[in-house]
Amino acid sequence: MPSAIPTVLISVTTQAVEPQPSARVAATSMIVRTSASWPRRVIDYITDNVHVTAGGVLSHRMLRTAIEVLGPDRVMFGDDDPYRGTKGRFGGEGGAREFVETAPLGEEDRRKLGHLNAERLWGL
Repeated sequence: MPSAIPTVLISVTTQAVEPQPSARVAATSMIVRTSASWPRRVIDYITDNVHVTAGGVLSHRMLRTAIEVLGPDRVMFGDDDPYRGTKGRFGGEGGAREFVETAPLGEEDRRKLGHLNAERLWGL
């Protein structure tokens, strides 16, 4: 689901990293700061290696957030349960295609979402 990972990453990277008596802030500090033995920040490793699917919750707002955080090369279309079909605005026959075709993206990013990213990731 595209909403959870990018939302958590936005929350984590915008929190103060000053030591405070909070597990959330401690986790934030750990993710944002660079370990002495790692050349890059943990958040950079996550955003460079995580792929998400924009399926299950067909929301252009959540899709934009995922692309804003991870970039257009890390987000692809997928469906949590293709046998039952989607619900809501993009439900029914052709709903998945409509979601991709009406996504607020340029043509190249729309093609990445629809198939290019999956083809590249899985070597298809």
